[in-house]
Amino acid sequence: MDTHAKHLIKQINQHANEAKSDWWNRHLHNAIQFAGVTMPQLKSIVREWKKENPLTVKEYLEVADLMLSKEIAEYKIAGILIYQKCIIGKIEDKVVLYHVEMLFNDNLIYDKFTCSKLAQIVIAALINDGNPDIIDQIIDWSASENIWLSRCAMLGFANCKELKQHHHILDASMRLNIKREDALHKTAVAEVLRKIALFDPIWVGQFVDAKQIYITPEVKKIAFKLR
Repeated sequence: MDTHAKHLIKQINQHANEAKSDWWNRHLHNAIQFAGVTMPQLKSIVREWKKENPLTVKEYLEVADLMLSKEIAEYKIAGILIYQKCIIGKIEDKVVLYHVEMLFNDNLIYDKFTCSKLAQIVIAALINDGNPDIIDQIIDWSASENIWLSRCAMLGFANCKELKQHHHILDASMRLNIKREDALHKTAVAEVLRKIALFDPIWVGQFVDAKQIYITPEVKKIAFKLR
């Protein structure tokens, strides 16, 4: 599968933009390095590669994980897009979850950008499928001591289609994470609160009031969309 990864990397590098790369590197304080390739460009690259390479789901999975093991953000995003376009819905969700968990166990997800994209594109899709066992496992992840796994799970719920059906079972994890000191935990809760506020602002207000001692200005800014 290394040949496929090398091809994708070559295509991505051909679209590299130094100005965009510099902006992203500054924006994320060099937590991960960027090539400066846009999401539409990445989607086009993955779409064309898929069209030219009709692999088995297992082979697509190997390529996706290989891309996610790379150190450049756009390479990882290409791996996430392969999950979206070639894997989810074509293999059991529990297999996808296993592979995603291994990414975190191997410390391959370690920045806000990649973590957010993985949550938005992969985890939210698995939640949307509605399998109770899968949802329970993602709930368990949300309480994990692995900060990136926990954040990814929380953001997955923040981006799912039916948060209204799930937010009460997420309550315990939200209460746990808002107490944690790291801003990554707190702001993940804030993202969920912001989405809940669209349909249950009273609940959000009660949550914030009850946990006021743990609520930072940044949490309020995100949860209530303050400027």
